[in-house]
Amino acid sequence: MKYLKSFKESNDIQAELNRQAPLLKLENNADGDLINTIKSLMGTGSILEISCGNGADSDELSKSGYSVIATENNQQYVDNANQKINCIKHDTKNKFPFSDKYKRVKSCLIKKHGKI
Repeated sequence: MKYLKSFKESNDIQAELNRQAPLLKLENNADGDLINTIKSLMGTGSILEISCGNGADSDELSKSGYSVIATENNQQYVDNANQKINCIKHDTKNKFPFSDKYKRVKSCLIKKHGKI
């Protein structure tokens, strides 16, 4: 019963996050310092961005020639990001849903997000 309660609470929290989606209102919010650091460390390659939000960083990396795959749990963010990049809906509490074609990802971008 405890699991069912936490599952329901988790779904309620996710539903509220989907309604809010504050990052969709932002424009040009890519982290320039992060992008420059990645460019200085990696000439080219594939990047997996976990919890990409509105996809701004992944979009900038893609424009710079990187092959980018992104994940996000909020469906509104996924829909928005998929207008620019390849974004897969994924809850980081679960195993990654990647097929064999994603095994060549060389770098993984994980950012710590604060509350908005």
